[in-house]
Amino acid sequence: MKEIIKKCLDEIAESCNNSVDCQLNFSADSARNMIANKVAEELDPYVDRLVEDLVVGESSTAKRLRKAFGE
Repeated sequence: MKEIIKKCLDEIAESCNNSVDCQLNFSADSARNMIANKVAEELDPYVDRLVEDLVVGESSTAKRLRKAFGE
């Protein structure tokens, strides 16, 4: 998950490199929304797959999570 978030931030940074001056103001609601939307878009398939794995119970990730949470 950490890699996915970093990838999103890298993509945002790369898109800023195409402009002359790009700095995100984290106190600005629009900047936070843009980042949150991009991260959510990238994480949705990962979370969907994770939930499916937990329900179906076939992946090693699901087994590891069940063991970690004592299920």
